[in-house]
Amino acid sequence: MENKTGKPAFAAGRYFKYAIGEIILVMVGILLALQVNNWNEQRIEKQQESAILSQLLLEFKSNLEQLDQKINSKNETINSALQLFKYIDLEELRNKDSVDYHLARTIPFTTFDPIVNNLAISGELRLIKNDSLKQKLTYWTLNQKRKK
Repeated sequence: MENKTGKPAFAAGRYFKYAIGEIILVMVGILLALQVNNWNEQRIEKQQESAILSQLLLEFKSNLEQLDQKINSKNETINSALQLFKYIDLEELRNKDSVDYHLARTIPFTTFDPIVNNLAISGELRLIKNDSLKQKLTYWTLNQKRKK
């Protein structure tokens, strides 16, 4: 009788250890899967951040080129205005074609219309890890909205 009661208790202890082992194994598997998932998400976010930064670089280069063109245009306008002042003072330099040419160059028709990124609106700004850059981009977007 003693042997019969001892064996079920021993078997129950063995199953209990087995169950605990299985639970620990499942928990380790879940934690490992979560970690792999986190690594994958971080890798994807880094790729997205890199793509965003590349796009920003292209946009700001385009804005800089556009701004340089506008500056050159304004300098040409100033030079034409100065030439017109010379024509006022020195009548011998004046001729209709030159006056018309320089007058046409003083008519303002160019505006600076920068590319405005929509990172702040889209929520993709959170992907940029550099806090200083993130803040400057936020102000850039806000300043462009105010100017329009």
